[in-house]
This record gives sequence, C-alpha cells and structure tokens, in this order.
Amino acid sequence: MKYLLTLGLAAMLAPVAAADVKITLTSRPISITGPVHVPSLSGTLTGASIANLYYSGSGYSSDFGVVVIDSSADVPSDNPKNCKAQIGSEWGDFVVNSTSATRIDWDPASRQSGNNYLTKGPRNFPPPSPWNLTANANYRIWLVCGYDSSNYSGTVTLHGVNGPTSYYLDSDGDGYGAGT
Repeated sequence: MKYLLTLGLAAMLAPVAAADVKITLTSRPISITGPVHVPSLSGTLTGASIANLYYSGSGYSSDFGVVVIDSSADVPSDNPKNCKAQIGSEWGDFVVNSTSATRIDWDPASRQSGNNYLTKGPRNFPPPSPWNLTANANYRIWLVCGYDSSNYSGTVTLHGVNGPTSYYLDSDGDGYGAGT
C-alpha cells in the first residue's frame, strides 16, 4: 500500500498504483471559503477515514469533511448544494443534492473540540460506490470545513483511489506546484 504526503495543492508526479491515498495535514488551513482540492486521483472512491485529526480553533475536529463534486468549476466555497457526496461535517455544513445515502457522518456522538483528537473510519459509501474517478473525469475531491478559519493536523485516507506520491503548494493559483 502506497501513501501520499500532502504538502500543498498541485500534483507534480504521475499517479502510481496504490490501494488508498493518505493525506497528511500539518496545521493546514481548510475552510468553506478555502477548501483543498486533492488532484490527480483515479479509481473508485469508496469512502474515507481520519486519524488523529486535530482542529485548532473554536470549532470541532469532526466538522472536517470530504466532498465529491461533479465539475472542476464547482468549487465548494458557498455551501455546495450540488455536491454529490459528503463524509463528515455532520451538522449540515454542506447540502448534498443527491440521496441521503451519500451523506455520512464521522460520528455525531464523537464531536471533539480543538483540544482533542478524533479518529474515525472507515466511513464507506453504500455499494456499489458511484464515485468512479477514472470513468468520470468530472468528479473532484475536496477537503472542506464549514467554518471560515480552521487549521487541521492529522491524516485523511481516501479509500479505493490511486494518486501521486507528492503534492506541492500552488501558492499563486496557476495549477502548478512550487519548483519545476
């Protein structure tokens, strides 16, 4: 099983064979106005899990979410009412315009404040999972939170997908990472 260390937003290496993609967050700002796109994924997203997820702020670690949207132009910056699937953000920060089966909580009984770590998973979409990223190139995966100021540390695992081995920060927003 190969894992992915996420340092930023833009994928710089070709995808490699992997069963899952693991994203490591270190004080990474993630919000509803600043979601993180996880690019260059292939395979079928079957679910997600989180480990030692820590929120620095006044919210909850369980407000973190993994969202599937159906267009590269549909950035979830204003409550993505047309998102296709969601895991996490259990208090309805996002509205799934599909079936209720595609919105899955981490666990309402385990909301943890920023001073606590939350470990949950896997949370899987009901089979057969329709989120085949290889067959439908329009699907995009975003990491989101319903608050405007959120810094997360911990790991997020996307199950059933392949991805690059490294990501680099795209600080100027041109779609390419730092360096060459």
